[in-house]
Amino acid sequence: STMDLHLVKSVCSVVWRFEQYPDGVSEEVSHQALNVLYAMGQRALVPNEGIADVLNLLCRLIAEDVLALDTMKALLASGSGYKQGIVSSLLNLLLDDEYQSGGTYGNASWSRYDTSRSAVFFISMATWGGSRDENYSRDQWLSVLRAMNACVCDMDPTVAKEIVLSLNRLILKFMPELTSSEWEVIVSVLAKCAYGYRTYIDQIEQYLERAETGLSGEMDN
Repeated sequence: STMDLHLVKSVCSVVWRFEQYPDGVSEEVSHQALNVLYAMGQRALVPNEGIADVLNLLCRLIAEDVLALDTMKALLASGSGYKQGIVSSLLNLLLDDEYQSGGTYGNASWSRYDTSRSAVFFISMATWGGSRDENYSRDQWLSVLRAMNACVCDMDPTVAKEIVLSLNRLILKFMPELTSSEWEVIVSVLAKCAYGYRTYIDQIEQYLERAETGLSGEMDN
């Protein structure tokens, strides 16, 4: 409803406004805001028009308040149609430089890469993690992988590592289900990480070898 949308945007706006205050004040305001959004998420009251603002907020607060994770879980438990909009908005957040730089409620103290790292975590949680929808999430794998492949070279090593860890979880849990098209994108992402980010090179090359083995096996079938 219009009232729900106004409430969501007002809550998000308050958090950004109080970010400039001392840590104790801003943290308390953020926590109380999350309480409101958590209650709305449990009751599926967050309107689709407000999802992007809420997700931007959750991506920025997850490192500071575990309630951000609980709020995301509540949103993802609200049904397949709702989850589709959430994943689409997270992908937009991951790929859209302008939105990541702040959007409507941006603040320079939050790094674009911090937001991206959280978005990757939430995306994998919704598509092949504990909050996946058995009837819907599987269809999103390829589009999610392609989005990761498109953005990984523009990210810093911490985001690249989050992507690598996410892909490793996917491989470990669902290797037999992965198609040749999905394997090709996975290998591409890991190869870009291996050659573009030297910080985690040993770990990335280990995952890359595992992915290339999976791709080879898929091609032989």
